Amino acid sequence: MTCPSKATIYHLELTVLVERNKHRRTFKTWAVSCFTDPFDLMRYDNRTVSRIMREGYRNSRAKRKPLQITKVTVLKELGKSCETLDDKKGPDSSSYK
Repeated sequence: MTCPSKATIYHLELTVLVERNKHRRTFKTWAVSCFTDPFDLMRYDNRTVSRIMREGYRNSRAKRKPLQITKVTVLKELGKSCETLDDKKGPDSSSYK
């Protein structure tokens, strides 16, 4: 039995925009994450974003400008996480004193 408050893990196929040497390049890649919104993915999932940056810039000596995840094209449910989605986002900024 699974708890409904636990976060769902998804396999995502993403469209990513990278600017390299004054040229914009769009490519498709994959990700496994609990976040389905491109904004939340870029904000909370540092491991996925750093992997996509390595994939997008490769061995380039160009400045590594921030990438932009433009849209999620395919969304497949894989399973449930042990943590809730709020735990994955980190502490609430209003709770700090």
